[in-house]
Amino acid sequence: MHSTPMTTHQLHANPSNDLLFDVLGAIYRLTPMQARIDASALARHLGTTPTEAARALVRLEQLGLADASRARLTLRGLAVAASSAVERARSAAMLRVA
Repeated sequence: MHSTPMTTHQLHANPSNDLLFDVLGAIYRLTPMQARIDASALARHLGTTPTEAARALVRLEQLGLADASRARLTLRGLAVAASSAVERARSAAMLRVA
């Protein structure tokens, strides 16, 4: 059973969620480029260990954001990752204007 869905704001609000957020974003970015993603590929991309990446995948699955066994985002996870990508792009644009 999945817990209540987590929003992008909730992921950012807790510093211990940094790896979760990084894994979520990495899956979002890597999926179009690679046919298969696993904890080892995520770990290499993020500069962490495969064990830490696998734990983050399991936690994302518990939150209803990913399918850990396939290292794929759920629709909810895709929405959170896409929303975050838009926020980062908007922030970067604001920094260029300032």
